[in-house]
Amino acid sequence: MSSEYNADINTMNFSVSGWSGSGATSLALILSKLFNYQNLYLGSVFRYIGSKLGYSEEGFNRPKSDDLIEPIIGPTADRYRDYKLIEGERIIVDSDIGTFLIGKHPKIFSIFLKSDFEERVKKVVKDEREGAMEVLKHRDEINQKFFKELHNIDIFDEELIDRKFNFVIDNTHVSIESEVKMVIEELRKIPHFKTSFDLYEISSRVDEEVRDFALIGKDAYKEKLIKSKIITSPEEIITDITKNFPEDVAEFPEKIQKIFLGID
Repeated sequence: MSSEYNADINTMNFSVSGWSGSGATSLALILSKLFNYQNLYLGSVFRYIGSKLGYSEEGFNRPKSDDLIEPIIGPTADRYRDYKLIEGERIIVDSDIGTFLIGKHPKIFSIFLKSDFEERVKKVVKDEREGAMEVLKHRDEINQKFFKELHNIDIFDEELIDRKFNFVIDNTHVSIESEVKMVIEELRKIPHFKTSFDLYEISSRVDEEVRDFALIGKDAYKEKLIKSKIITSPEEIITDITKNFPEDVAEFPEKIQKIFLGID
C-alpha cells in the first residue's frame, strides 16, 4: 500500500479488481453509487459476447465461454481498460487484471481484493451460482494460465500485487461495509479526493448504501444503477472499443467481429 499521492492531479479514476469471487464487483458497484462515478465492468463484455455465441453466463458454461473468448479479445480489452483509466474521467473500472500492467499510476487509485479460497466459495454460493467450488477452481486456473501466457503475470503472486496496486485488502474476515470504509479512509490521504469530495458526507451514506445492497441483492442493485445511467452497458463498451481500436476489431474472427460491428 502506498501513502504518497501526487498533489497536482486534478482527477483520478478507480480500478477495482481481485481474485474471482473476492467481491470486487460488489465493492465497485457501491463505490460507483457513493462517488457518482461511471462503472465500467469489462466482464460484462465477455458475458455479452458469450451469450451471443450461445453460452450461458453462469455455471460451467462460463469458463468454457471464457476459454474461447479471452484469447481473442482479452488483449484488446486490456488496452481499452488502460486507455479508459488514464484518459477517462470519473470512472471506476471493474476488471480481473486491474493495474497489473500499468502499475501504480498518478491518475489511478487501484484496489485489489484477495481472500481465502473457502471464503470466496461462500460468496459465490451466496450469489446462487451453480457448482460454486468447481467453477471457482476452474476460473482460478483459467485466469492464472491466461495472464501468465499473455503477460507473464502470476495473479496469485501477493508480493507482485502489493507492488502494482495502491490499496490491497484481504477481506477473508472483512464485511463489505468495512471494505468501503477502509477505502474512504485511504482516500483521505489523496489531495484530489480531499479537495474534490466531501468524504465525511460520503462516509455518512455508507451504512445505508450497504444495507440497500444487502436487502435487494447484487443483481437488483445493479439494475438500479443501470437505470440511473451509472453503469456502462456492454453494448456501449463494445461500441467504444470499436471506435478506439478499429484495427484490433478488424482482426477478430468473423462471428465476434460482427458482434462488435453491430451486425450479428
